[in-house]
Amino acid sequence: MPFLNDPNVVYGLLLVSLLFTVFAVLTPGTGIIELLATALWLATVLGLYQLSLRPWAIVLLLFALLPLLPALRRPHQRGWLALSIALLLGGALFLIRPEQGVVAIHPLWAIAASVAFAALIWFGGQKIVEAQQRPHLLDVEQVVGQIGITRTPVHHTGTVHVAGELWSARSDTPLPSGIRVRVVKREGLILWVEPVDQGR
Repeated sequence: MPFLNDPNVVYGLLLVSLLFTVFAVLTPGTGIIELLATALWLATVLGLYQLSLRPWAIVLLLFALLPLLPALRRPHQRGWLALSIALLLGGALFLIRPEQGVVAIHPLWAIAASVAFAALIWFGGQKIVEAQQRPHLLDVEQVVGQIGITRTPVHHTGTVHVAGELWSARSDTPLPSGIRVRVVKREGLILWVEPVDQGR
């Protein structure tokens, strides 16, 4: 693959690989993100193998990864997160040894890709951690009796929105989407519902 000889392409692949790796660690068990991260790393390593690398930049990247995840999980310690992102970008930017000059990456591409990477790690990573740490709005044992809205037609299968969360739902009679329903019982994570306005 000749395009992997281009330091700009390899730099972009490296940043995307790092990004997907961080998100895969933050959201384990999805499978898809892990597969994408693996495929991206294979392409990145293949590209890096064809280029001349600076050993100290590899060490810098490894040191940058160590505090990254703890920093993301502690939103009040923004300084550590900023330092980790800066080290990651520094290691990635200087990783490829240029034939001449200081860096092998085009300056405009380096700035654009680095800013995008930093923003996604800074905001995306923290949002994922916040979502994981947010308590559930409703105890599953208290869902019976709650009023919700059907998001899809409901009969043997369907989806309802109850107390800020989406649930799989069933009903004794076919129900259209967009109507108010009451939860009459729960079977595991499946809710049985009936229309609130039976007369209508």
